[in-house]
Amino acid sequence: MEIVCENIERLITTEVRPRGLTRGVIGGMYAAARAGGPPLGPAVGQALMAHRGKRVGIFTGAPVPGYMPNGENDGPLGSIVAGRALERIGCRVTFYAERELFPILEELIRQEKLAAGLKELHKTDRAANLPYADEVDLGVTIEKQGATADGHMYSINAHNRDRTRANIDNVIAKLTADGKVTIGVGDGGNEIGWGKIHDYIVKHVPCGPTIACMITTTHLYPAAVSNWGGYALAALLALHTGDLGLCHDPKRELEYLDLTAKMQVMDGGTGQPINHVDGIPAMVSAAVVTILRGLVEAYHRQPFERPF
Repeated sequence: MEIVCENIERLITTEVRPRGLTRGVIGGMYAAARAGGPPLGPAVGQALMAHRGKRVGIFTGAPVPGYMPNGENDGPLGSIVAGRALERIGCRVTFYAERELFPILEELIRQEKLAAGLKELHKTDRAANLPYADEVDLGVTIEKQGATADGHMYSINAHNRDRTRANIDNVIAKLTADGKVTIGVGDGGNEIGWGKIHDYIVKHVPCGPTIACMITTTHLYPAAVSNWGGYALAALLALHTGDLGLCHDPKRELEYLDLTAKMQVMDGGTGQPINHVDGIPAMVSAAVVTILRGLVEAYHRQPFERPF
C-alpha cells in the first residue's frame, strides 16, 4: 500500500504548469508536508474508509468577478469524482460551493446520477456558513481558499479575494474543535490545509509571505492540480475496496473539461473557457487519470512468477 501511495503522490505532484504560472514549488511543499515520514495516502485513505455510511461535506469553488464569473474548473471536477467514489462506498455526500458554481455542479451531479446534495456557501455572511459544520462528520476541501495571518484571502499571485468567494475558516475551525476529521487538498499554498506548513510557504513559495494560508486540517494532501488530488482520493478508495470503478475515467475527464469550457467555467491558468486546467491541456489530465487507474489496477492484479 505504501509503495502504490508513494507512486500516486509522485504522479499528482508532477508539475506541468506552463511558464508564466508559479512553478518549481509543489515538490518542496509536498516534502514539507511529509516531513520525512511515510507517504500521505495510507492515512488519508484510512480516514476516508472510516467514514463509510457517514455524512461527508466537500467544499469547493473559486469564482472571480469579471474573470471567472462561473468559477474555476479546478476544484469542482475533483470534488465530483471524490464525491462519486465516497457515495459508492456508502457515504452521504453534500457539496458546498458558491452560487456561481451551482450550474456546473448540478449538471455533473445529474450526469453522474448522484444522490448528493448541494448547498450554497455565502460570500459575505460567514455566520450563515457555520451551521454546515454540524451537518457533516468529515470535511473535505478541494481548491478552497483559506485566510492568511492578516485574516484576508489571496490568490496564488497575491490578489485579494475577500468577499468574492466564501470564507469558511470558521466551518473548518468548528469541525476541528468538535473532533471531526478534515482533509485539505490544494496546489498553491493559499488553500485550506496548507496551514500545516505555513512557515515553509512563507519562506519558499513566491508571494508566500502574503498568500500563506493559516488554516490547518487533520490531513493535508498536496497536488500539482487540485483536481488531481480529488482524483487521487477516489483512487485511494479503490485501493482499499478493490473496486476499480471508483477510479476516475480518462474519457470522462476529457468530457468534463469540454463541458466546463462550454459552460464558461474557466481554466484558472489562462482565465479562458478552454479545456485546460491550471493552464494544462486536457490530454495531460486524462493521462494522469489513466496512470492513477493503472496504479490501482496493478495493485490488485494477481501476482505471478516470471519463468525466465
